[in-house]
Amino acid sequence: MLGHLSVDMNQGALPAALPFLIAFKGMNYTSATGLVFASNITSSIVQPLFGYLGDRSARFWVMSLGILLAGSGFAMVGLLDNYWAIFIAVMVSGVGNAIFHPEGGRLANQVSDTNKGANMSIFAVGGSLAFAIGPLILSSSMTGFGIKGTSVFFIPAIIMAIVSLAMVMNMRKETEGKVLPDRNDNAELQSNEATEKDDWPAFVKLSVFVFFRSTILSGLFTFIPLYWVGVLMQTQAAGSIALSILAFASVFSTLVGGFLADRIGYKIVMVISSVTIIPFLVVFTFVPNLLLSFILLIPMGFVIQLCFSPVIATGQKFVPRHIGFASGVTMGMGVTVGGITAPILGKISDLYGLTTTFQILIILACIAAITAFIVPRRKAGA
Repeated sequence: MLGHLSVDMNQGALPAALPFLIAFKGMNYTSATGLVFASNITSSIVQPLFGYLGDRSARFWVMSLGILLAGSGFAMVGLLDNYWAIFIAVMVSGVGNAIFHPEGGRLANQVSDTNKGANMSIFAVGGSLAFAIGPLILSSSMTGFGIKGTSVFFIPAIIMAIVSLAMVMNMRKETEGKVLPDRNDNAELQSNEATEKDDWPAFVKLSVFVFFRSTILSGLFTFIPLYWVGVLMQTQAAGSIALSILAFASVFSTLVGGFLADRIGYKIVMVISSVTIIPFLVVFTFVPNLLLSFILLIPMGFVIQLCFSPVIATGQKFVPRHIGFASGVTMGMGVTVGGITAPILGKISDLYGLTTTFQILIILACIAAITAFIVPRRKAGA
């Protein structure tokens, strides 16, 4: 969970950095959101690949490498002046994010027994908390050191990379391969997998839901800081605070979602999450009031992440022979793939305004709600 927090903290801070980059680097909405694209396109492409390779041979030490790259890449953003150099630094951070999630998700699955929804929530809450803490650290560092304040993110990256590597090595030594086995070395695990078949059609349907949900999530986290500055006429720091409020609300729902799914069903939680976000988005978009907007951040943050843990556990159950790949798609890409659409939405914002962008998010939320209904229920006993 702490490793998850440290790697996603950089991704959570990137949207909060956009208003500062627009102000200090002269970027427009399209170029600024292009950085979100840079982070997410590398993560979205590389993540399933590392998940697939991890399924063939687990290498838990790469989590530490992922933490280090994610933090180092983002730390360089404020130190560089050339746009394309910043673009590459953000891509490096995205690669680090991609490396971490499949192995982290597989490790969390392997140390869990029953109630995987609740256990995955504990792991997943690290990511949700990161999106809340990242903007606060970013805003504070920018206030103290200016645009070069992103260099502060070097510190947690180095510390947590070392701690993560030491803890994983110690866990493997203590369990002597019983809890954290390499897939090729554990005959019992292979035997269990032989009795379970991958349901790829169900996983594809789940992935469609993940894509639309991720687009909404990425849209909210990318454009809320910009909305606070460009529409509500507030400061960049206020935009960071708004982003943190949204993220803190999602921390609680990440925990609740897993426990709730174990009791009422995973698909039900996905449907509830995708349907209830729609009215909140409608009011947020068409009633641009500062106080009301602050209040709406709480229910929006809660419902959008309510299905995060159930989606991860469901994906792993649909393809039990490829848990690392499933983790890369549902957990990592569930956050990053929506960022691929960020430059498109940024261009729309440049041409037609931020309000139009949020109207498009409402349409996408309706599509996501429809796709939630077509996702099959998990197998009995899941």
